[in-house]
Amino acid sequence: MSPAVFDQARQALVVCAWVAYHRPRSQVFALDAAPREATPSASTVAADDAPVDLKAVFARIWEVLS
Repeated sequence: MSPAVFDQARQALVVCAWVAYHRPRSQVFALDAAPREATPSASTVAADDAPVDLKAVFARIWEVLS
């Protein structure tokens, strides 16, 4: 993901009030507990302390916002 695309994705999250950003820090806010789509199976849900691929997360966010 290029820096420009990353900045656009972050700004979209800020506009939606899902993320606060004040260089150099970002804060991700909690989302509503009610899922917007069907709940994924337990095998596809990562544990809270499991590593997450941020590139994949931002790519998915960008897909949803586009």
